[in-house]
Amino acid sequence: MFQRGELDDPEAHIGRATVTALQRELDERVTTPKEGTEIDLWLESPGGDAHAAYKLVLDLRARARRLRVVIPDYAKSAATLIALGMDEIFMSPAAELGPLDVQIEHPDREGLIVSALDVAGALDFLGRTAVTLTLTGGASVLQATKLPRSEVLRDMLTFSAEFVRPAVNKLDPHLLHRASKELRVAEKYAEALLKETQHHHALNIAALVRALVENYPAHGFVISRDEAARLKLPIRPAETLPRWPLIRLLHQRSENVDESFIFVADEQMLDTLASKLQADDDDDDDATNDAEEEKEDGGNDETKANDAEPKPASPAPIIAERDRSGGSRADRGGPVKPHP
Repeated sequence: MFQRGELDDPEAHIGRATVTALQRELDERVTTPKEGTEIDLWLESPGGDAHAAYKLVLDLRARARRLRVVIPDYAKSAATLIALGMDEIFMSPAAELGPLDVQIEHPDREGLIVSALDVAGALDFLGRTAVTLTLTGGASVLQATKLPRSEVLRDMLTFSAEFVRPAVNKLDPHLLHRASKELRVAEKYAEALLKETQHHHALNIAALVRALVENYPAHGFVISRDEAARLKLPIRPAETLPRWPLIRLLHQRSENVDESFIFVADEQMLDTLASKLQADDDDDDDATNDAEEEKEDGGNDETKANDAEPKPASPAPIIAERDRSGGSRADRGGPVKPHP
């Protein structure tokens, strides 16, 4: 599930529609009993709906005895929540998780998505600013004027309150409440998912969840592979996976065409996909080399160029994906089955 994050593409974020489509496809693809099934989730996503993310992990957990997630680049917000529910987290050297944040739509600005952490932190920031201003400013005034301590404190409290009042008046109480509530929901979901993992006994779950909510200063903060390991998460190097070359190829293709790729495949289908993508990649290299050779020739031998045999078309990739209108398609055929 490689999601590109475009606002106008419902497949580009974690949402109920995405989860429902995956559940239908998993119903068709996963036919073995739970005790004999392992699922690897190749994940890149900016996040989305925490409720949908939680439901997806619950569904995967019910189907497989072991869950692994592979992150080639980033899994932020609700995608981090998904990663927390996995038994192993494979990350590339530059991959990142993010704070346990939730993205919510602003109630008065249609289409504007804001960070719940940023919203909830605004009031806390203003409160800390007022206290700091009162204490540091009061100490300076007390030293300079020699006025009674109680008088200085009273005046500084009044000054600090008036100083932050314009900013406080711009805060939306409804948005503050919703942000706080959604963060609490994400915390509860994270705790529940972590308790079901195979490494839960090695974790202080409450402390881990609290750290993911409180210890990082921004929604986009990069929690690297090393930092995630310091949090005692079950981090593994993605480059040790046998399928890592295929994962990189598919991830690069997703970036090159700027499309979200969401599909389910078994080992046999992955072997076919690997062969097709590698052949396509090799043909691209051959075409590049041919173009460079023609450029070096300078076009002097026009007869040779005209007589050359035409190069066969590159084999088509078999990437199944969802188009922006909500329909399904498979690029020029291939055995990977798209969404129903």
